[in-house]
Amino acid sequence: MQKGFVDKLVQRIVDNIEINVADIHIRYEDTVLVPGQTVSAGVCLESFVVTTTDEDFVRQFVDRTGSGGQHTKVHKMARVEGFSVYWRIDDKERFALLPTERRSSELREFVAQQSVAPTGDSGGGLERGDLIRPTGAVLKFIHSDDPDDKTGPKFEASFEMDDVKMDFRAEQYEQALSLKDSAAALANWQMFFPYRPKTTPKQDPRAWWRCAWQNTPGR
Repeated sequence: MQKGFVDKLVQRIVDNIEINVADIHIRYEDTVLVPGQTVSAGVCLESFVVTTTDEDFVRQFVDRTGSGGQHTKVHKMARVEGFSVYWRIDDKERFALLPTERRSSELREFVAQQSVAPTGDSGGGLERGDLIRPTGAVLKFIHSDDPDDKTGPKFEASFEMDDVKMDFRAEQYEQALSLKDSAAALANWQMFFPYRPKTTPKQDPRAWWRCAWQNTPGR
């Protein structure tokens, strides 16, 4: 069945869709967990790119509409670079206090610095607070959409990943447990907060007695 102009145009677009995401930084800052210190944790991703390639996985624009059905396989390659996870037990950076525009630029610069893998342990990942040091991966994907092709699989994939180096200090583990307990306490506080009177006990003691009664289990 011959494809029309619109069908061919849609196929060209779909076959050559590319995804390019860069400088992703998800960060959490806590100044309450450890008094006098800023605990920070985050995930950094320097880049995530999905491209269309030829059979040798070299980036290329593909047009299968004029091939007469001879080339029915689509080759895609996804590449991850500079993925890392960190937990800093006493971070000197306070991005939450920066103005919005400056904060964005500082976070992007942080990703660039974080994507450079440190060497060794002294002054390296341990000192920098890395849980997972910067690493990368490549996924190669082949899809055959020929319904008459019975000679091979419809989907083929291969995955390659750089060496993964992980560091975990006792202080990081202790802070993670403290954060877990803090989150549980916050969830418990939120459960009873709607019943908390807006006045002080001296101003309206009856309201506070009512609150205590409403929140007494098994009453």
